[in-house]
Amino acid sequence: MFDSKMIDRELKKHLPKDNLILSRAMRYSVFAGGKRFRPGLMLLVAKMLNGKAKDILPAAAAVEMIHTFTLIHDDLPCMDNSDLRRGVLTCHKKFGEDIALLAGDALNTLAFKICPPQVVAELAEALLDVVKGQVLDLGYISSPSLSQLKRIHLLKTAALIKVSAKIAAILSGAKPKEVLALSCYGEEMGLAFQIADDILDFVSDAKTLGKPAGADSSNNKSTYPLILGLEEAKRLAGRHMRKALSELEVFGKKALQLAELAEYSVRRIK
Repeated sequence: MFDSKMIDRELKKHLPKDNLILSRAMRYSVFAGGKRFRPGLMLLVAKMLNGKAKDILPAAAAVEMIHTFTLIHDDLPCMDNSDLRRGVLTCHKKFGEDIALLAGDALNTLAFKICPPQVVAELAEALLDVVKGQVLDLGYISSPSLSQLKRIHLLKTAALIKVSAKIAAILSGAKPKEVLALSCYGEEMGLAFQIADDILDFVSDAKTLGKPAGADSSNNKSTYPLILGLEEAKRLAGRHMRKALSELEVFGKKALQLAELAEYSVRRIK
């Protein structure tokens, strides 16, 4: 659907190449087996809008660095205290908590260094939303309502997917109404993606997930399956996916690959 190797080449171009432990921790975390979902989304948006990949790739690499930074910090003992991520040791288990913390900080800083200046504000705003979402996630551990849970994941998960689509649209010269439609598409797909992740955590084993299964339940976190039940959570994921697809109608057949990406976000749970 998109060229993940192209994204990896762009990441390698910008990441430090020395043998310092900080640099090794950064590279280890970035190349620990991620799907490149967010930068891939950006390339697909650019392709649909006849944008050029070379204009998108620095921003796509920046988004992936931001995403990796959030995962490193999310796994720390003071947050989710996870030992595995994508089937391998988390950064703090491999390099220690101090280096993991600094590797996340360094990836965050590097992302803003390479991000095209015209979209820095959008990326910064999205990252602030992610941090706010994490704060809410920590504060609502006991028993959030469905609306509170949606608010957490609008910020913590959907914000970065939304801004990925928005930044790619801006850099591809999209019209304001197209930028808005793609932003809404990204947000709805982000919610569908998070619900699917909650379902996978609920029903899958550690080998399938690449991390401990049932981690959310172990950390006393409420999830969509716990609040709604498994089948209703699946239906809700489908509703958000269909809302994402409806935002693409303005683009007609050109949006086929973006539609397939939205469908993939929930197909993982079937």
